Amino acid sequence: MSDIRKDFTWGLFWSAVEKYSGLIMGVVISMILARLLSPSEYGIVAIASVMVSFFSMFSTMGIGPAIIQRNDLTKENLDDIFTFSAILGMALSLLFFGGASLLSRAYGMGDLIPVCRILSITLLFGSLNMVPNALMAKNKKFKQIAVRTFFLQFFSGVVSVFAAWYGAGVYALLISPIITSIGIFLYNKHYFSVHFRRNFSIEPIRRIFSYSSYQFLFELSNFFSRNLDKLIVGKSFSPDALGFYEKSYRLMQMPLNNVTSVISPVLQPILAQIQNDKKDIAKKNTKLIYCVSVISFPLGAYLYMSGAEVIKLMYGIKWVPAIKPFEILALSIPLQLILSTSGSVFQASNATKSLFKVGLKNSIKTIAAFVIGSCYFRTIDAVAWGWTIASIANFVETYLEMYHKTFGVSFVKMIFKLTIPFMNFVCVILGLHLISIFVCAENYVLSLMLKTMLAGIITFVFIFFFSPFGEKIKKTICHG
Repeated sequence: MSDIRKDFTWGLFWSAVEKYSGLIMGVVISMILARLLSPSEYGIVAIASVMVSFFSMFSTMGIGPAIIQRNDLTKENLDDIFTFSAILGMALSLLFFGGASLLSRAYGMGDLIPVCRILSITLLFGSLNMVPNALMAKNKKFKQIAVRTFFLQFFSGVVSVFAAWYGAGVYALLISPIITSIGIFLYNKHYFSVHFRRNFSIEPIRRIFSYSSYQFLFELSNFFSRNLDKLIVGKSFSPDALGFYEKSYRLMQMPLNNVTSVISPVLQPILAQIQNDKKDIAKKNTKLIYCVSVISFPLGAYLYMSGAEVIKLMYGIKWVPAIKPFEILALSIPLQLILSTSGSVFQASNATKSLFKVGLKNSIKTIAAFVIGSCYFRTIDAVAWGWTIASIANFVETYLEMYHKTFGVSFVKMIFKLTIPFMNFVCVILGLHLISIFVCAENYVLSLMLKTMLAGIITFVFIFFFSPFGEKIKKTICHG
């Protein structure tokens, strides 16, 4: 068990290096691009990116996690799987390239045609990267992944900024995904050089089908719950409205992508080592949920109360319409951060069928919320409320399935673990509301500084006096 803890800690460290170095660069680059490009340009790329993600699912088909989970795949098997995914990726890239005009007519946006055709390159390289990426994670090459991500994000980000500065417009937003997908392919070949086989066998695909099929079906259902809002907003409202919604959504996703995504790449490869001991996985997962909640609850409260200051400081005054949807979406962060680790836990427990079932139910609830928000209330704020309310329902659905069906243990004990973080959430909102009353809204830099300090103080008090981490801090101080 000590080896598992060591692997998890080491993997977590390098995963954190990867994500947080990328976060710093991503924030700086996003701040610059938001001032150089228009909301409508972001809206156009948002629609194209959603469709790329949709096609990407069919090129990977849940095979990556299956490769991580299975220990009986030979080098020849991996070459066969790589060949299959490469052929599928090429076919889907050509299909997406040819279908760009249909998508353009559906949304009435002429610029979608060249944007989609350029992004079809990422579809091809995404499929080529699927097997090597899985092998990198399976073999715990977390340091190499961190180095790869850092340099590709830095280089592609700088090129994007220069392109936007010299008037590339919407095409500046395409540079980063293109460079990154090609760069990952070249980097991966150095560590795991899988090969294309003319006479490949479909047998390895059949062998992992029972695992990967449910993983794929989950990803398919999860895709609609994660992306249908942008397709609906793009169809129901203007490109500007989609740009504002997309910016608020991306900003809300930033904590998700840079807190729990530090954990998730490490989680499945490590927990897979104890995949037959469900009680032990449940115990470790409950501890993980508590650790994440200590961060997620005060963070959600802080961003909810500081939305105006954050948007104005990061993106400028022209993005003010994104403030309200961002504040609403921020309320989903506490549970979304926890929920985003659940997929890896289901995978490590060999419960991809349960993952698919709960993903399908969650998608239906989320899609219904999006449709009601856009068609009945007809505002992007209502769509944001739909996402937040659905997130709460999805959290309950997911962890009832996980704890009762997969682990066979009590769900209630895990919920009780969230009591103190929830109290922290409430206190941060109340404290920051007082600052909003007494500090002028126009002085958003001072307001953000005061809110940041107060939220930090309140959270530290809760951690110090009411959490297990507080005891460790006290012991460290006493021994020091």
